[in-house]
Amino acid sequence: MPGLDGSGKFFRDFCTFLPDSPNTTVISYPEKKMTFEELASHTATKINVSAPLIVIAESFSGPIFFKLIELYPGIKSRLIKVVLCATFCRSPQAFLCRLSSLLPLSLLMNLPIQKLVLKYIFFDNKTELKYFNYYLEHYAGFDKKVLASRVRQLRSFDYIKSVQSLTSECMYLQATNDYLVPRSAGKYIIKRNLSRLPAHTFYSKADHKSALRSSSTS
Repeated sequence: MPGLDGSGKFFRDFCTFLPDSPNTTVISYPEKKMTFEELASHTATKINVSAPLIVIAESFSGPIFFKLIELYPGIKSRLIKVVLCATFCRSPQAFLCRLSSLLPLSLLMNLPIQKLVLKYIFFDNKTELKYFNYYLEHYAGFDKKVLASRVRQLRSFDYIKSVQSLTSECMYLQATNDYLVPRSAGKYIIKRNLSRLPAHTFYSKADHKSALRSSSTS
């Protein structure tokens, strides 16, 4: 389940590490204004209604996943594992979400210093340039009204009850230096004693097999 853009395109490289399987589904959301409830219902139509599930929900999709299991509680019995990536069950930055929803995103995305600002907020100095350029190219053609609508939805919501209703094994991934989703955003989820990684590491294709061997013997 994707981040704020809703396309699932940023899972492209990640999916190359997964075993070949026709049962792997990357969810994408329609590029139009939709509520969490509508996005959850859309997601429900894209998943296998009877098979066991392993769910990876990133950032903006965390609340959508929580809404999904609220609307369709039968899904919880089919969850093998849930991986929550830098996400939240309450508004992560209520003030900033209110402020950003009032700003003209189309203007901000075209400022001369936008690359510097975006690179500082979303990436670090270790990020390969190709990923940063891919990000810029992707958002350049994105409907800014839809983006603003999604940001507005982050101003106020509460899905703690949905988190507490989970009985499947869960893992919460928290980035070490995240300027958008602070550590406090995951505290309500982490209180459920979820497994937590204080940081995460990205492996190149060349390193992937050796990394797996190392982790399996540790």
